[in-house]
Amino acid sequence: MITFDGVTKDYPGSAGPAVEDFDHTFSEGTITALVGSSGCGKTTLLRMINRMVDPTAGRVLIDGEDVAELDPVQVRRRIGYVIQGSGLLPHRTVEQNVLTVPSLRREPPARDVGELLELVGLPESLRRRYPAELSGGQAQRVGVARALAHDPKILLMDEPFGAVDPVVRRELQAGLRSLQDTMNKTILLVTHDMDEAVSLADEIVLLADGARIAQAGPPAELLRNPASDFVRRFIGSDRRTVHIDGDAVRDGEGRIVGFLPDAAGAAGNASS
Repeated sequence: MITFDGVTKDYPGSAGPAVEDFDHTFSEGTITALVGSSGCGKTTLLRMINRMVDPTAGRVLIDGEDVAELDPVQVRRRIGYVIQGSGLLPHRTVEQNVLTVPSLRREPPARDVGELLELVGLPESLRRRYPAELSGGQAQRVGVARALAHDPKILLMDEPFGAVDPVVRRELQAGLRSLQDTMNKTILLVTHDMDEAVSLADEIVLLADGARIAQAGPPAELLRNPASDFVRRFIGSDRRTVHIDGDAVRDGEGRIVGFLPDAAGAAGNASS
């Protein structure tokens, strides 16, 4: 469980705080999407969890423990982190990239590299390739495998699928949902794409400037009952490329592209 307790972040010279008095608890074992316009503070919130940014005021707690009292390097090694464009080290092979954190900790990986690659939908034959020899989608999958190599309880994802084409993005999104069904991590996903948030998240936290919470709740709640004109405009229900139909998520042509997270398990059980 991750708790923000009255968190504020000020940057010198800024007109206002990047994050202002933010309070929220992110439930264990769920995917939460932090959604908002550029500059609203969503990435700052994410980076305060692994101490890449420290708050000006307030506390960030993981399972009741204040991260400010922990060594920042050790905090980062306990948390998986996936960024846009994968962030792979170009001079290292796929295998070496995947093993980055376990090697720093001088520990064996939680799973064999081949198993990790299989988890993210890649063949083991890629393990000796270099990043320049991978497609964008493959590189992003390797980035996810690297983040999972030390079996973290928490996975932070900052616009992880923003640098790939729409077809690959949809495949990666489906892969993440499948991974979550298998591994049950606490995942925080930063995105400006409401369609992505609706398709993936158990909870959406929609942020206004200063990381003020405009509305938080399950995707269906935000789509069906927007709390304000700001939420309604941001969601843009009339312009959406996906929409809610019962428990199903349909695209603009009416095809089912997924199910709301709470219903996904029920759909799978009904078909088995």
